[in-house]
Amino acid sequence: NSSFVTNSCTIDYNNATSPEGITNAYRATATGTSASFVRSLNISFTDPSAFSVFFKYGNNQWMQIINAGSVNHYVNVDIQNGVFGTNGSDTSDLLIEDYGNGWYRVSGKFSGYSGTNTLRVYMGSNSSAVWASASAIVGNYYYGYGFQVESNASYATSYIPTSGSSVTRNVDACYLLNNTDVIGQEEGVVFIDFVFTGIIETYSIFKLSQNNSSADRLQLYFEDTRLIFLSRSTSGGGATQIIENPTTIGKRYKVAIQYKDLDFKVYLNGTQVYTNTTAYSPNGMNQVTFSNDATSTQFGFFNDIKQLSLFKEILTNDELEELTTL
Repeated sequence: NSSFVTNSCTIDYNNATSPEGITNAYRATATGTSASFVRSLNISFTDPSAFSVFFKYGNNQWMQIINAGSVNHYVNVDIQNGVFGTNGSDTSDLLIEDYGNGWYRVSGKFSGYSGTNTLRVYMGSNSSAVWASASAIVGNYYYGYGFQVESNASYATSYIPTSGSSVTRNVDACYLLNNTDVIGQEEGVVFIDFVFTGIIETYSIFKLSQNNSSADRLQLYFEDTRLIFLSRSTSGGGATQIIENPTTIGKRYKVAIQYKDLDFKVYLNGTQVYTNTTAYSPNGMNQVTFSNDATSTQFGFFNDIKQLSLFKEILTNDELEELTTL
């Protein structure tokens, strides 16, 4: 909290419950007719840099996020309705996520600039204010929390609470090996709930396999603009199906994959989008990864994953529909 600096506004710390579930969010109120903003201390930006800020609507609808070092680094965002206005030419991959209780996390990427400068949040009054020109009515206010800039990063990762100092993030990874209570069965269901960030590096993969093999595996992956389901089995047969094309950045996906010999089904957001009664289920699946490599993040699944569940028995159609309904 001590790292914030203000201009033409007051800031009340520990004024509201943040997405952490504790009272550590601030309330900022405009006090003057000039630009009202809250900013960080100096931050190191590299090319590219990812940014994110949490907002909650008070009575000021439009906000603007900028990197003070580049006139092409800005975006206007409606924190009442969760939509974007205009943005700078070097500001891209914009994403707004609903965290509940009125909170949105706004994130994106700044390109073409490296240097030391500040991340600023302005109160605005419209959707199209240009860089650093947003202004609001005296007395307007909003709630904020969690400024974050990630150097040499093309997308925002999970928030790390800090106060006035930088930290080095460890790689986010998830592996499950040889847990026979939930994998390695002859039948089952894989359920994954995630938000698509738009980040695709070669193949963006979730994988359930036998010893990380390519012969016996289930996969869910992005290729270009397509979301694809794939199954391969040494018992015979295989299945590949595009389940959505094109995909949408910021969209939430709930996907359930049912696997059993001669009985494959895929449900997407409450609707059955694929069935196969000729393919055999992969053999001896004993490994879950969010990458194409069990020991690294190469070709990782670069998305905001909210939940992963494994069921060791197949479910009814009604259960699959209910499980995947948004």
